[in-house]
Amino acid sequence: MIKTSKFLLAACALCLLWGSANSQEGAASPPGGGLDLEECLLLAVKNNPEIQLSRQEVAAAKGDRLSAISGFLPKLQFKGAAQRQSEGSFASDLLATQVGSSVKRSPEIYHLGLEFEQPIYVGGYTTSELGFAKAQLSRASSRLEDKVLNINITVSGAYYEILGLEKRITALREAADFMSAHRKVVAAQVKARVALKPSLLSAELLYLTSRRDLMKAQNALQLAKRRFSSLLGRDAGSEFSLKGDLKQELLEVDISRAAGHGIDSHPSVLAAKSSVDMGGYAVGMVKADLYRPKIKLIGNYNITEDKWVPQKDDWSFGLGLEIPLFTSKPFGRVKKYEAELAQAKTILDFSKEQIALEIQSAYIDFTQGKEALEITGKGVEQGEENVRICNLGYAGGTVTNEQLLEARRDLTRATLEHISTLCEYNQAQAKLKYHLGPLKKNE
Repeated sequence: MIKTSKFLLAACALCLLWGSANSQEGAASPPGGGLDLEECLLLAVKNNPEIQLSRQEVAAAKGDRLSAISGFLPKLQFKGAAQRQSEGSFASDLLATQVGSSVKRSPEIYHLGLEFEQPIYVGGYTTSELGFAKAQLSRASSRLEDKVLNINITVSGAYYEILGLEKRITALREAADFMSAHRKVVAAQVKARVALKPSLLSAELLYLTSRRDLMKAQNALQLAKRRFSSLLGRDAGSEFSLKGDLKQELLEVDISRAAGHGIDSHPSVLAAKSSVDMGGYAVGMVKADLYRPKIKLIGNYNITEDKWVPQKDDWSFGLGLEIPLFTSKPFGRVKKYEAELAQAKTILDFSKEQIALEIQSAYIDFTQGKEALEITGKGVEQGEENVRICNLGYAGGTVTNEQLLEARRDLTRATLEHISTLCEYNQAQAKLKYHLGPLKKNE
């Protein structure tokens, strides 16, 4: 019996020493190379498909603006024609009969001409069209900025999620390793007839459970990395590693900037404002077609080459006036664009409320996470102390197997809860920082 007790004490001591060595080795290992958060954000801004689509929208809006500017410029076009007809052409015979001459027109006729047109007044259409194009470009630019902001939030959240999963895997692997070693100790106890089989079954059950939880965390990490690669514009299966850590950094936040005039400088709100401007200019364009005169400066110059008239050139220059007397189509279009303008104003008010709500929600998550971290940190500290005491008591025979397993379960739960809270805290901090950034920049 004395030999058996010595054997058990030695086994427990080896188990404790092995766990301590593993812990020291993990703590001393330097962080490997990989992408930090700033590098990930730069890659996302450069390669993310959604941001690329927003850039293309900006490029298209610039093209529309250039097209609208051309409405103020004159139009000059060249026209030319060459014609060949039969000698007995009906047109030649008819012309000869009318003028009382036997001269026939040439089979070849050439005509060259220049036409010039300069709009002077078109009912305000061109001005409204240019204003619409500028507002459209402003909206596209604000949407691009808002898309970059949201991608930064999403990438930061995914980045901290991966770091959190890696920490969970480390904690679960330590738990699984501990249970593997403890299971061997209990198996030796059962074999030496100093412990009952239910103790071994409990140890094996906890070991299998820890392995299952470890596998689930590893699968979740693979999926998270796959989604993260897509955010960075990489192939979904590309390999990468991240460097960094979940930190409990302090962040000074002035939440008052999210209320009142401060929210008006958020890119999402600026995009909604541009939509309102576009609606106003669209109404102006369609109203330009209602009973508003259009005045144009028109000129042309023509050269015709023919045997009948060897060379003839003529020109004209004048003003053109158009006054629409009755047209029903613009009435319906005015009603349509006025309704769209009212809708854009409603969306603007809604976007302000939505952004303010998102900032407040992020602020609440941030402050709650800040308070929760202190609680979960104490929970981990308590769990580690309980496991340490139970290990000593179990080696001395004063603590049962069930008590040791329960202490270990509590420590694992406390560690995972602290990691989750730390991950949520960092995600809320990033969301709050990126939402408040444009407000601070534009104040």
